[in-house]
Amino acid sequence: MRITELLRKSSIALQVDVQSKEEIIDYLVDLISQSGIIPDKEEYKQGILLRESLGTTAIGDEIAIPHAQLDSIMAPGIAAITVKNGVNYDAPDGQDVKLCFIITAPKTFYWSVSWLSGTFFLKETFTRKCRRKKEKALKDIIYRKLFLKIYSI
Repeated sequence: MRITELLRKSSIALQVDVQSKEEIIDYLVDLISQSGIIPDKEEYKQGILLRESLGTTAIGDEIAIPHAQLDSIMAPGIAAITVKNGVNYDAPDGQDVKLCFIITAPKTFYWSVSWLSGTFFLKETFTRKCRRKKEKALKDIIYRKLFLKIYSI
């Protein structure tokens, strides 16, 4: 699998007008479902909500990374949105979320969701750049970061 297959142009949306955590999750699940890697959207959404019930996936600094690994998922994928107005996502720092990435992978996938999150989503310079970029530039930043990190190991 090529790294560029994780995030497709169709899996990025900017300035999304959502009002709640659940609307963010619904939007991201719909977005990642368009890639065809999730056979059952409702099952996947329930997996996301189950993970959220264990603790928020908002990490602070206006970022949330909802994720789920299920046996039924056919391939790994990422979708990204920027949120027009911040949304309360129960972040540890109390800030509203404005940048969201959803990560999906089969349970057997060799890159863990936590590894992907820590590799680039938690880096301040990366997320700051993402907030300011248009769709193509956002995708290019994510591709570059993934490619450099994975192939430098």
